[in-house]
This record gives sequence, C-alpha cells and structure tokens, in this order.
Amino acid sequence: MLDWLQTNGRIIARDVHEPDFQDDEVEIDSLMGVEDGISYDLDDDDDIGIAED
Repeated sequence: MLDWLQTNGRIIARDVHEPDFQDDEVEIDSLMGVEDGISYDLDDDDDIGIAED
C-alpha cells in the first residue's frame, strides 16, 4: 500500500524540520467522543403518523 501511495504521488512526506514533528497526534477516537451540541431524537416512532380514511 505504501509503495502504491508513493508511486502515485498520493503520499506527502512529513518535513522533519517542522517544530511539532515529534508531538503526538490526536487520535481519531478521542475526537469522535466529543459532544457536538446536536441532540438527536432516537425514539421518533411516535412522530410517524399514518393517515386513516
């Protein structure tokens, strides 16, 4: 996979001269656990109505 990325120019080399090169990256699972302030109605069965004639 890495070879394919390199040969197709899909990989960007990280500059070792960046000041934050050795800093730990934020893990995606820690980002996914953040509340976004949007509430979801998981029990929306009562919102569905069937028109009866």
